[in-house]
Amino acid sequence: MLKLIHIGNGRSRFPAEGPFFQRLQELVEVTVILDGRDMPDAERARMIRQHDIALTIWGSMPIPEELAADPGKLRYIINMSGEMRHWVSLAHIEAGIAVTNWGDTPAQGVAEGAMALLFAVMKNIRSYVEMARGDGWGIANVGTNAGLSGCDVGIYGMGVIGRGLSR
Repeated sequence: MLKLIHIGNGRSRFPAEGPFFQRLQELVEVTVILDGRDMPDAERARMIRQHDIALTIWGSMPIPEELAADPGKLRYIINMSGEMRHWVSLAHIEAGIAVTNWGDTPAQGVAEGAMALLFAVMKNIRSYVEMARGDGWGIANVGTNAGLSGCDVGIYGMGVIGRGLSR
């Protein structure tokens, strides 16, 4: 059976329980260290070398660069976020260790979230929430309640998320 390891930094978002984790355990032998901040790089590298797969996510400890020269059993690094530069170096990739991230999977949800935030700002939702939590409803306390009608909206970047937002 393949062996997978995740080493967090005390703030790891690794889902160490629930359906995802249960399914993962059916596929691979899983080692999870939620707080490896006090673990020296050499010790992290030693542990990772004993596994086939290293999993990184927000709150992970970086994969030690020395694994590029001596990966041991490590053949694959899966990063469960879009950005990898905090955890995986170019040296790992150049050494032939397979590295992937979640690609475009979350793009539609991120685009929808951006649209929701745009409307929240334009419609001044925060003022309504504060008013409802405080004195109750009173239109005089709300201030601006602009909409998007007649507005020019700029989207910075037309990658998968930007295109989803524009749609």
